[in-house]
Amino acid sequence: MDEPLVLPEWLLARSPRRTFAFDPASQCAPGLPAFSGLRVYTGALSEAEAAELLIEIERRPFLPSQSGKQKQHFGPRFNFVRRRMNVDRFAGLPASAHRLESRLRACVARDRAGDPADLARCRAALADYATTDVFVLRYVESERSNLDFHVDDLHAYGEAILDVSLDSDSILSFLGPEPGPADPGDGRACVRVPLPARSIAVVYGAARFAWQHAILASDVRGIRTSITLRTLAPALRETPAGQQVLARAAQHV
Repeated sequence: MDEPLVLPEWLLARSPRRTFAFDPASQCAPGLPAFSGLRVYTGALSEAEAAELLIEIERRPFLPSQSGKQKQHFGPRFNFVRRRMNVDRFAGLPASAHRLESRLRACVARDRAGDPADLARCRAALADYATTDVFVLRYVESERSNLDFHVDDLHAYGEAILDVSLDSDSILSFLGPEPGPADPGDGRACVRVPLPARSIAVVYGAARFAWQHAILASDVRGIRTSITLRTLAPALRETPAGQQVLARAAQHV
């Protein structure tokens, strides 16, 4: 990705601090040791594999989603306010979901880059992971599609989150926690993470729990199709409904 890793003016006004670029080769943001919990595997899919996934996705209808996106969803439905899960319409996952999970696991198994302690945390998060939820999101530049800054719901979803980029490059932005009383006025850091087409990223640890993430509209070029894979939160897995979800997630639709 040749574009400079800079923030738009509206975000600079919201969080006036330094911006750091994430380096997939070293699996870290040089100059910001406080940022951890992200691995990006470029070229994880071949061109043929990505094209096959896009053909599979096009066979299913998209539904309108927030912020100019379109979506396909496979998984239980959540009422995040009431903390309720509904499994009635969940019949299973696309077969590609399990292939993508396996590919990510293979990438992590071969990984030797970066901080060994951080890599160990990644492997520990994946040891407790099984895909139960798939979101296909389509971003369109002309629609100003974006993903607002957020932390994925902690009641619904477990630690590791997988993100697959298919047909175009983009950037995932992480916004750091509010500064504590020990460093007032230090502002919030932003980490800009290149997501090349055909890459797979995994978020866990501090990046999952303490940092918000987003796809800014200014970082969408043409059409971007992504696949996000999640797992149920540990507490939900132990419920009867959670056991149903795990069983149905093994089925293909």
